[in-house]
Amino acid sequence: MKPEKEKPMTRKRDLRLDIIRCIAAFSVISVHFLSHIQYYEASMEGGRMFLMTLMRTAFMVCVPLFLMLTGYLMHQKQLKKGYYKGILKTLGIYILAALAYQVSLSLFSGAPVSLRKYLLQILGFGGYGWYIEMYIGLFLLIPFLNAMWRGLKGQKQKMLLIVTLLALTTLPSLFNIYDWHTPGFWQLPSSASSFQRIVPAWWLLLYPLTYYFIGAYLQEYGLKLRAWQTALALAACIAAFGAFQFYRSTPGPFQVTLATDWGGFPILIESVLLFHLLLQIKTTRIPRFFQLLFTKISELSLGIYLVSIIFDNIFYPRLAAAVSSVPLRLNYYPVIVPLVFICSALFSQLLLWIQKAIAWPFRRIPWKKVTAHLQIKGESAL
Repeated sequence: MKPEKEKPMTRKRDLRLDIIRCIAAFSVISVHFLSHIQYYEASMEGGRMFLMTLMRTAFMVCVPLFLMLTGYLMHQKQLKKGYYKGILKTLGIYILAALAYQVSLSLFSGAPVSLRKYLLQILGFGGYGWYIEMYIGLFLLIPFLNAMWRGLKGQKQKMLLIVTLLALTTLPSLFNIYDWHTPGFWQLPSSASSFQRIVPAWWLLLYPLTYYFIGAYLQEYGLKLRAWQTALALAACIAAFGAFQFYRSTPGPFQVTLATDWGGFPILIESVLLFHLLLQIKTTRIPRFFQLLFTKISELSLGIYLVSIIFDNIFYPRLAAAVSSVPLRLNYYPVIVPLVFICSALFSQLLLWIQKAIAWPFRRIPWKKVTAHLQIKGESAL
């Protein structure tokens, strides 16, 4: 008898990470809901506006979840042959989604098709493409960030790196949002639009690195919080931070400050707590159907995010025309957000099929033999 060949070990898929992607994708569409119903232009008055402020506070974890997940999964990647091929799928989905978005704009507006205009828009990362523009840079840096991470000696030094990044990217959101020149400024909610800088704030845009290394830290060390403690802390943070932001904006429109952005302290705390909470899910208790559903949505999550702008442009103008009151538009959240999510998922699946069809002929090419042949031919020419 011939000895059986050992089967290559396959890495078991972590359903918890799929669930994180699903929640992040749904949160993105929920945040866009608030933007498209003119929440930010309405006065912060009444129970509905307060509820929407809490919703925004909760759903702003979307981008941080994606960034922490990147650090969680990729912090051991090294600069090896073939590393840069890892971004091709992401770029492929982006290009197809961006092209579909430009075509949809032409269809809605009746403008003529212009390949030159489409190309410039794709290269300009319009629509929701800003995330891809950021991610390209992060992806290129990852091997070097990981080399720095591995070079640190133990948990204390890695924690010190994160604390340093927090000081650069998050600390300003705690102190640079107040009008320190005005006595009794805390009694003037509208002073949120006027503030003085008292801590350095030059490195704010480094916040993706902060989340990346937090994700790496959580993968290696985790947090010493039980699930119920984490859930309680998360709920308390959403309530406290949401109420504070509502107060700071009253009675005018929503006040955008450093604290309300993705690098802000409130969003960071909530994102870390939610990420840690989701890692504690007992996936064996989830029915098989929902496991498959989470896995599929996770696979489509990037496409869902990118193409959702197409369906935003379809549904929200109709909602605005039908309902003039911004607070009353909240009634349609349970309808429009799931509708946009489902349509985006189906369209994302279509783009994935197209991408695979385009890539299939290239995968059939024996690149190793072609490369070897070219090398031999080059050497003989010399």
